[in-house]
Order: sequence, then C-alpha cells, then structure tokens
Amino acid sequence: MPRRVPDTETPYNIAPYNGGRLAAVCFWLHLNP
Repeated sequence: MPRRVPDTETPYNIAPYNGGRLAAVCFWLHLNP
C-alpha cells in the first residue's frame, strides 16, 4: 500500500463534498503513481 499523504501535503486538501479526504488522497495517488 502506498504511503499515506497528510492532507497538508496535498494541494487537494480542501474538498467540499462527503468523503473528500479519501477522494483527494486517491486523486493525488492517481497523479503520482
């Protein structure tokens, strides 16, 4: 499993929808495989 990226480390830490944190991390990992 990839390393967990803190919200403060991602440019997508602000997600105004439910499950935003998980979606942001998944999207971040998608951009950085």
